[in-house]
Amino acid sequence: MRRHLFASFCLIICLTTGLLLAQDAPQAAAQPAETEKLPTLEEVLAKFTEASGGAAALEKLQSFAAVGTFETMGNVMQLELGSKQPDKWFFILKMGDQVVYSQASTGPKGWVNQQGMIQPMSDDQRTGTAALLDVRLPIRIREHFPNLTLKGKGKTEGRDAWVVEAKSKAGSPVSFYFEALTGQLVEVDATAETPNGTIQSQTFMEDFRDVDGVKTAFAMRQMGGGDWTITLSEVKYNVDIPDAKFEEPKTTAPTP
Repeated sequence: MRRHLFASFCLIICLTTGLLLAQDAPQAAAQPAETEKLPTLEEVLAKFTEASGGAAALEKLQSFAAVGTFETMGNVMQLELGSKQPDKWFFILKMGDQVVYSQASTGPKGWVNQQGMIQPMSDDQRTGTAALLDVRLPIRIREHFPNLTLKGKGKTEGRDAWVVEAKSKAGSPVSFYFEALTGQLVEVDATAETPNGTIQSQTFMEDFRDVDGVKTAFAMRQMGGGDWTITLSEVKYNVDIPDAKFEEPKTTAPTP
C-alpha cells in the first residue's frame, strides 16, 4: 500500500518566452516537433524508489500495521491489515466486534475466511496481495514481478504515467502506472484467478503521506471484481506482529 509530489515550471517558462519573442520575430518555417525521450525501465523504477522515501529508508522496514475503513456496496466496515517481511500478510474486516471476513498468508500458503467458511487462497491472490502489501515493494518489485517491460506513456485518471507491464508469479498479466511527474505508483491493473473465477481489476493509490520517512498511500480504490474503497486512519511501521496473525484459524469439529 503508497507516496509524494514535486513539480517543474520549465515548460511554462519556455512557452511564455516563445510567445513574447514571436510577437516581433519574423515567422520561421515550422520545424517538426522533437520526439519525447523515453526513460529507461531502470530510470522509472529508480524514480519510484526515491518517490517512496529512498532505498535506505525502505531497507529498514520489517513490517507494518494499519487500521481504517473498508467501504463497498454502501457498507462500511472496520479494517485491519498488515504485513511482515518477506511475504506474510493479513487483512481483516469487522462490523462492531464481529469478524465478517478475513484473509492472510504465511508466505507459501494463504487462506480466506468468510463468516467461518475457510477455503484456500489461489496463488494469484496470495502473491499479488503480498506484493501490494510489501513495505519494500519499490526495492523488491523485480522479486515479485521478474519480467517487467516498459511499454511507454499512458494515462491514469487524466495524468501522464509510464506504463510497465509484467506477469505475476502465478503468470497473470499486471500493468503498473507510475505517475510521470512524481514517479509514484498510482494505479495497478491486474487479472487474477480466484476461487470465484477470473477477476479483472484496477486499483488506485491516493492520499500519500509521510510516515517515518516513507511515502504511504492512505487511500486505495478498486474498480472491478467488487468495487471498494479503503481509507486508512493510522499506519505504523516496524511493529511486532505475532506469527499467529497469519496462520489459518483452527476449525472445531461440530458436537455430535
